[in-house]
Parts: sequence; structure tokens; C-alpha cells
Amino acid sequence: MNAKPISFNPGLSGVTTLVRRRPFSALVLCSALGAVGFSTVKSDAVAPVASPAAIPSTYELQSLVLTGDNSGTANILLDDFALNVSFDFEAIPDSYGVPGSEFTAIDVTQLSVNTVTTRDGNQFSDFTDYNDHRNINALIAGYMMKNRLGEDA
Repeated sequence: MNAKPISFNPGLSGVTTLVRRRPFSALVLCSALGAVGFSTVKSDAVAPVASPAAIPSTYELQSLVLTGDNSGTANILLDDFALNVSFDFEAIPDSYGVPGSEFTAIDVTQLSVNTVTTRDGNQFSDFTDYNDHRNINALIAGYMMKNRLGEDA
């Protein structure tokens, strides 16, 4: 092995010799210069607060009344609005595949929003979309399965 390092830049051969002879002192010198360089940087800029593009809606079932064998009405709180909805459902016998795990699954087949009001009682136009209907269907079906309301149907 060569005892003398080959320099890529002949003009800096003194630097390579210095680094080769005193590697610990060069490391301390470089790290100290880096620490001074990073510690003197001051920034007055404040990072922006991350906010989601859309805030998720909150759904709450206030009341549910079965008006027929396969229909009913419900009052739903959607954020700051009260929705009066009518729905049709199917009761489907189901099980988890284990004897004794039989239950009645509920599938909401049709949902219609009758009225939308604000908390003050003012009428508001229907603004619900597919995602709202899907979440309301799941809320109604979950409530009916939990309280076994579809077993008589």
C-alpha cells in the first residue's frame, strides 16, 4: 500500500496531508465549524399549522321509530343540522358460521331526507351527498341490529 495519499486536486495536497496526519483534530474542527454555522441561523418564519382539507362530519342518532314492517323514520344530527329521514330496510337472517351465532342483519335499502333544519329551527336545503347517506345507513342499521329491532320484521 502507498504511504503517501494520491490527491485528486494537486492544489489541495496540503489539506489532505493535514487531514491524514491529524484526523481527530480535523474532525473536531469541522464539527465545531458546523455547530457554529447551524447555531447562528435564526429564523423568524413560523411553520404553518397543518389543517385537513375537509373536516369529517359527526353523525348522531336522536330517535328512531319503525312505522311499518320494513320502514321507519329517524332524526339524525349531522354537525349543526337536524335531519328527518325516512328509510326502508330488509331484515336478513345471518350467522358467523358457528352454531348459536345466528342474528338478524339489517340492510337499509332506501333513504330519503325529508327535512333539514338548523339548530334554531330554520329550514335549510338538502346538502347531503353519497357519503352522508352511506354513513346514515350504517348508523341506522347498527342501531337496529344492536337493539334487535329487525327480528320481528
